[in-house]
Formats: sequence, structure tokens, C-alpha cells
Amino acid sequence: MFIWSKRKFKCRAVVFDGTNDYLTRGAALTGLADGKEGTCSFWIKLNGGDAGAMSIIEGATRAFWIQRPADNTFRIQAYNAAAATILVYYTSTTYTAGATWYHVIFSWNQAGSCYLYVNDVSRYSAQTLTNDTIDYDASADWGVGGQSGGGQKLNADFAELWFDPTAFNLSVEANRRLFYDQFGKPTDLKDDGSGPTGSSPILYLSYRSSTPANFAVNRGTGGNFAVTGGPLTEAATSPSF
Repeated sequence: MFIWSKRKFKCRAVVFDGTNDYLTRGAALTGLADGKEGTCSFWIKLNGGDAGAMSIIEGATRAFWIQRPADNTFRIQAYNAAAATILVYYTSTTYTAGATWYHVIFSWNQAGSCYLYVNDVSRYSAQTLTNDTIDYDASADWGVGGQSGGGQKLNADFAELWFDPTAFNLSVEANRRLFYDQFGKPTDLKDDGSGPTGSSPILYLSYRSSTPANFAVNRGTGGNFAVTGGPLTEAATSPSF
């Protein structure tokens, strides 16, 4: 069992087993309106699933998703209301199962900028970026650690999922330090995820309670998820160590 220090945040992680467990919202993300901006940050240690598609977060209509797809990159894609692709980019390197924890952060603004960092290094590659509006509210369900219908389940230890329609210029080191500290560890995003912006985000899943199942309780404003096919278990490792 990991503990918190008063001096430094010690995060815990949950296990998605790649076979059974994933999270579903069962509804839209409350308050998530169509827009041009967003940031998604998470910590992940891949345990399997190489050369297979695994979903990190995905709307049921696939108007927005982040995956570790079959090419072993981390990738984002989004559509507009006409189902035209207006955002695609992915890592310039590949990531497969192993002992390494990765901090992955995407930030995008359809008006002209997008960033992708892995462990504080820019890994951005191959862009489709159209100045148009992402159809965020098209999905009446969302999945985390798998698609909302149960496909593409994640096989990984996983922690600190933060998503909000707010963009950051990640080429500015101070903005990266909001999520990834100077020692290469997780920052404390606060109990309600308000650390980076001063306001609680749409989605913040953080294992801060006594049971891994409560990872599905959204500390942000967009509504809770439910564990499907579980239970979730506590990971034996943590990005804090």
C-alpha cells in the first residue's frame, strides 16, 4: 500500500488487465461542449497488448479518442459534426510492454497548435489540424481503459487521467511542470483536479481512496464512471517510485 507524504505527492495506480475490466460513463460527459481545445494527461505502464489497439479514452461515436493503437504509438483523433477528421497526431516513437512508467500528455488548439510529450520530451509527429470544432458532445457514452462497448481493452497499470477542453503551450516548461515535476514524477493535481487551471476539469480519475474501484469516481465535473468486467486491482508499482 502506498502512502502520501506531506512533502511530496505519492500517487497509486490501478491495473487494467486487457481482458475483462474497463470503465464506462453510461452518458455524455456533463458540461463537455463542442470546442477547439483540449488537454489529456495520464501515466501508464504497458503490460501487454503489443501490436494491438488499446483505448485510453474514447467517446462512443469515436468523434474523439486517444489510443495506443496497433502501430504501438500513442495517438489522438477527433472529428467535427460532419464526421470529418480534423485532428490527428501521434508519437514519433513506439511504446511496448515493459517496466517503464510513461507520462503522456497531449494538448491541442484547432486554431493552430498541438503538442505531445512523453516523459517531458516532445514526441510529436504527423499532424492533421483543421481550424474547426470538435464534436465532443456527440457521444452519449464514454469509455476509459477500453471502448464504451468493451472493445480494445487496455493492458496496463494506469494512473492520474486528466482531461479538459483547455489548451496549454507545452513547449513552455512551466506548463509541463503542472503535470510532471522536475524529478520526473507526478505532481499533485489536487483532490478535485484543479491544480493545473484553478478549476476542476471535466474528467479527473485518481486513485486516492481505500479501494481501487473508486478510481472510477470522477473527481472532475463530468460525472462518474462505472467499472465493467472488474474488479480493478491496485498496481504493484507506481510512477511515484
